[in-house]
Amino acid sequence: MNTFILINQDGTRNEVPFLIHQIGGVDVEYVSEHIAQYEAEDPLTKQVVILEANIEQFEEVRKIIGSPIPINSLYRTEATQKHYIALGYKAAKKFFPHTTGAAMDQGLTKAYKIEDLIAANKLAAKRLGLKAPRLGYKAYNYTFLHRDFCFMIPNNPDPVDWAPGVTW
Repeated sequence: MNTFILINQDGTRNEVPFLIHQIGGVDVEYVSEHIAQYEAEDPLTKQVVILEANIEQFEEVRKIIGSPIPINSLYRTEATQKHYIALGYKAAKKFFPHTTGAAMDQGLTKAYKIEDLIAANKLAAKRLGLKAPRLGYKAYNYTFLHRDFCFMIPNNPDPVDWAPGVTW
């Protein structure tokens, strides 16, 4: 698989080739400068579907933070989402933001606190001229930051819950 699906700002989808970075003499596929294929792909199918704003936001947040940010989860198929729910993970049960390509779970490191990551995500959206992303961290005991732009997905299935700036 040498391509991924990019969802453009207007909702259209394009098949895009991965970028190739040489790491230790090995070709590694990337969605963007700092998002590796293995970080973006569905763990079961290896598919990658990602909203353009999701990429731009992550790259801007990384500039603001000034250090690497682990990506715990990005794209998931509906089957993978249901698998996680069956395993007992705290995963959305009604609508699945990760299945849209508009969600990303950002991990923490010793280089910054979750409050720094939250502030960086808000600032990045402002700098990029995007509406405030939805941010989830309280429900996850502040162990990672779920950030999404589900409200940008065409035919938003839940305009109330999937509204800009919602936090939980």
